[in-house]
Amino acid sequence: MTFVGPPSTVVVVMSLAFIFWHLLLLPVVAVVDAAPWAKGSGYAWIAIDNVIVFMSFFGVGAELVMPMRLGVHLAAATWVFGASVASTGADRIAGLLATIALLAASFAGPFVGAQKAGQMLGPSALLLVIWVGLIGLRLRRT
Repeated sequence: MTFVGPPSTVVVVMSLAFIFWHLLLLPVVAVVDAAPWAKGSGYAWIAIDNVIVFMSFFGVGAELVMPMRLGVHLAAATWVFGASVASTGADRIAGLLATIALLAASFAGPFVGAQKAGQMLGPSALLLVIWVGLIGLRLRRT
């Protein structure tokens, strides 16, 4: 989404929503059982994806932003995978499905194009939200 001048209201709202989502995940990465390499990937994903969100906020075009976003989602997949294999039950299944969806979108990019691959992130985002919700329920019980 390339634009000249100040960002539109929609761009501002979407950018703030994405940044808020990522920042909310910082304590999740901290408390979820996972190997240190998985937690490191989670923190890297959050930090780098926020930078990418800000690039969009400043009007940097999708031709640069989408490949970067798809690439950094490999770090997200690594974190989700590491935390999922350390878990059990529904959150393990949802996490592994989210991992597969993230990997599929990222690796499909060169073959289907960045825009189509970006659309493929929808299912992984939904699975990620479900996974985080299931983790929250499990943590609440313990």
